[in-house]
Amino acid sequence: MSRAILKKGLKYIFLAGAVLGLGSVIWVGLIPGDPKNAVFGSLSLARALLLAGLVALTLTLVWIFFLIRRARVEELFYQRIEARLKPATAISSIAWLGLHILISLPSYRFSTWIYIYQRAYPAMVAGYALLTIWLLWLLAHFVKRGFWIKLRQEVSAKRTLVIWAFIFTTGIVLLMAITKFGQREVLEGWYKGGVPLLAWQFQVALLAAMIFFLAVSSRGFSLSSRIPVLVLFIAFWLAAGFAWNQVAPAANYFFTTSDLTQQTYPYSDARRYVLNAQTLQAGEEFDLVEDKPFYIYILSVIQRFTGADYWKTASIQAALMAVIPALLFLLGTQMHSREFGIMLGILALFHEINAYHLGQSLDLSHSKLLMTEMPLALLLVLLAVTAFRWFSSRHVSLYLPVVVGGIAGIAALTRLNAYILIPAIGVYSWFVYRQRRLLPRWPLHVGLLLLGALLVVLPWNMYTYQQLGTPYSILKTTRSLENRSALPEGPEITAYPVIKSVVNVQRMPPERVTKEAWAELLIRGRHFLHNEALSLFILPLTLSFEDTGFYAEQPMWSSALLWDGRLTPGSWAILSVNLLVLAVGIRAGWKAVSWAGLLPLFLHLTYNFSNGVAAKSGGRYLVPVGWVGYLYFALGAWVLLMWLGRNFFMFTRQVSTQGTGRVTSSKGGFLLVTGLVLCAAAGMAIPATIAVADRGYREYQAGELYSLVSEDDAFSAVFPTEEHLQRLLTWKRGLALSGRLLYPEYVASLPRNPHGGEIEKGDFPQLYFSFASQMPLLGVLPLEEQALVKGIPFEGEVIVVGCRAYLSGPAIIVEALILLGEDGIEKVITRSPWVGPRCNYPGSSIPQPSTQNLPEKPGIDDQIAAEISAGIQNQTIQPFHPSPPDPRRSVLLQPRDHIK
Repeated sequence: MSRAILKKGLKYIFLAGAVLGLGSVIWVGLIPGDPKNAVFGSLSLARALLLAGLVALTLTLVWIFFLIRRARVEELFYQRIEARLKPATAISSIAWLGLHILISLPSYRFSTWIYIYQRAYPAMVAGYALLTIWLLWLLAHFVKRGFWIKLRQEVSAKRTLVIWAFIFTTGIVLLMAITKFGQREVLEGWYKGGVPLLAWQFQVALLAAMIFFLAVSSRGFSLSSRIPVLVLFIAFWLAAGFAWNQVAPAANYFFTTSDLTQQTYPYSDARRYVLNAQTLQAGEEFDLVEDKPFYIYILSVIQRFTGADYWKTASIQAALMAVIPALLFLLGTQMHSREFGIMLGILALFHEINAYHLGQSLDLSHSKLLMTEMPLALLLVLLAVTAFRWFSSRHVSLYLPVVVGGIAGIAALTRLNAYILIPAIGVYSWFVYRQRRLLPRWPLHVGLLLLGALLVVLPWNMYTYQQLGTPYSILKTTRSLENRSALPEGPEITAYPVIKSVVNVQRMPPERVTKEAWAELLIRGRHFLHNEALSLFILPLTLSFEDTGFYAEQPMWSSALLWDGRLTPGSWAILSVNLLVLAVGIRAGWKAVSWAGLLPLFLHLTYNFSNGVAAKSGGRYLVPVGWVGYLYFALGAWVLLMWLGRNFFMFTRQVSTQGTGRVTSSKGGFLLVTGLVLCAAAGMAIPATIAVADRGYREYQAGELYSLVSEDDAFSAVFPTEEHLQRLLTWKRGLALSGRLLYPEYVASLPRNPHGGEIEKGDFPQLYFSFASQMPLLGVLPLEEQALVKGIPFEGEVIVVGCRAYLSGPAIIVEALILLGEDGIEKVITRSPWVGPRCNYPGSSIPQPSTQNLPEKPGIDDQIAAEISAGIQNQTIQPFHPSPPDPRRSVLLQPRDHIK
């Protein structure tokens, strides 16, 4: 930019300052006064001084504006500034950054000084605006000649893909905003936004990348050197592991603290995974239809070192998950540059800390919850790193497709809907090979991809086929789709979903079947768009330095508020900028390595599509691919900054894509065999553990058990003679089984759950616990007094004497609980005689308790009742089961003659 233009613009800066100063005087004057502390009219001393200072500053700027209009004075001013241009730019930048932080911080952060802050805020905003103009004027001195011509040329050359990407992303948002298609809440599986990143966190990540660029990269660091990358990879892993384990997560639905033992226990899905892991750890066969077998295996390995202690297990898991920022750093380095990788790793570190803080407010998952979303996120990031290397390396190696297939297979055994990634990546690779003119090699490499995946998933499917008669993947996929299908209206289906497979289709005319099928497609399409829209809200919608609590109160995150898709005008403006930056990032990914650069976006769309098919969206279902949103946003922001920087003297180096290099043929065969062996080992891990492990638990015979505890008075009161115990154990539901007691809770009576089992938690006073044995079970010991279980451990070896039941899952009604120690039996706790249901075996010594005070089951019509009764008698369905019965669980309610 010419010197004449810059010199002429100097006086207009002072004019703008005078206008802003006058505006701030008016703004401060309009703030209501404080009559109690008034010293002049309604103004306090502090505000009077502030107004006086603003008026004086405004008049000074007006005086300088008129003074500088003289040519001699203008030249003198400009010469002084020109001689100190770099120090002036540095000082102005620091002052601008300080004011930016001050006006971006929420006022409640100044709790002590909030009165002064609120009244000084107009002056700070005016100063910030003036500093912005001044700083832009100073930076204009560094612009290269022909800047505007080059700007038009570059925009013209690069606009096509950016425009189309911006139109696509904006079109989805506008479609949803107008039609509300992805925002109208459906009945089930519809959750709020995921974990957002804050504005200041993006700024910190960008500033760190800039500092690295200026301080390290510009001094001749070799871009091809692997040592700095390895050092930074380890540094990110250690930093994330340390930082995450220093933050205590807020309360969450998936863990709870017991009043009985004061220990933290996993809850809901998390408890089911842990119980299966403990069963596997003991060498027993866990629930074979559980759809997260590989995660259960990993939990069992971790808990060999931590036991059932929740926080020790969560800390180790968080330390393992802390490799995600390191892997994202590596992915960013491969996709674009080391600076972008640093920015991406920092954002991943911040994002997880935000998840810890929002655990009580949002339906989410993070690395300290014993859930599968974060492990799957780790696998998808690892899949992206490996597949990117496969698609972008100059010489495709045979081992890379095998490794990619193996990782995809492990992901499929971690969460069922990740199965879609195996064929999807194979299809996607066709476009890569076509663009690179390598189609003759594609069949072989896609075959290796499928081979790696099959080596992982096939052993578990074969094992479950031998045990259940149906492979795990087919069984779980069928049931998942059935459980989430559209149902005919009516209370009988709502209350008793077990029989929906009997009445769902048979009672509907053909036109109703067509209508329901169309409704299914609409529901799944709405879930997919809902996932895509909520993924945008991982990016900040405000430029102020709010904390995470601010987002928990917004309608798109708050569980107490219904969000109808509306945003404030300011949020719409920021969302538009976010979409533009995302479009630039997507374009930059394509430009860097074509199809390989769009791989994370492909994983994002594919996984969200699978969630849409499963009728799940929002909340924790966004976690596995949430990193894709801020990856492209960060890439767009960095590319824009570098594009602007190349037009200034201060940035001269061209940022280049990091090459993955060539894998030499001498290592190709070894790496291929190693990859195949590792995939086979991962696939055989669970079946082999079950096959070779010593069975830790067993059933007891009446004589053997009675000789151990017959001298205990409490046990003798329930079983006066060995004959009574024999009658129970020969009864069709009776059992005496050793196992591991976990997570005991004393539960008083609670409101009845109409969808429960034969009995439900809280129907009566009880000791409620999880039981890892020959199968994962729940234990219910009816007790009138909590004092009877004082001092019971949260993890211990026990013998349970009782009978099979159903309590929202396979359960045992306990007659006697025998606690074992190193020296034998430590304590025997027996049921209270007159509380809750008991094992009503023939010849039991204690009468059945009264059930008059127990809530009744909800009524159903006669036809449905007859179908349930017939199903129970034929042992084809179980009463009040929340899903179609599976062979492993239904066996617990069958007579002993039917147990193989």
